[in-house]
Amino acid sequence: MGIGRAIVTALEDEARKQGALTIYLGADDEIGNGETSFANVDLYEDFPGKIKNFIPGTHQSGFYLKLGYKIIGVMPDANGIGKPDIYFGNKE
Repeated sequence: MGIGRAIVTALEDEARKQGALTIYLGADDEIGNGETSFANVDLYEDFPGKIKNFIPGTHQSGFYLKLGYKIIGVMPDANGIGKPDIYFGNKE
């Protein structure tokens, strides 16, 4: 229905009016066995390859990727073993 997109766009517009250059957000991947391809894997090995082949699954990260956000970092095991925090940024 576009409600989420409208909310994010309004937030971005207001942030830019106030001088923001980049919007940052974080999303936990901590449900069950994880929802993304980052869950329950060794993120210290070939991390660039894991970003390139990232699969959001049912995680909200898929929504942010569709809106133009890029993965700018990951904190492995932030929420327990195999449960990372994923950080996104959008400068447009």
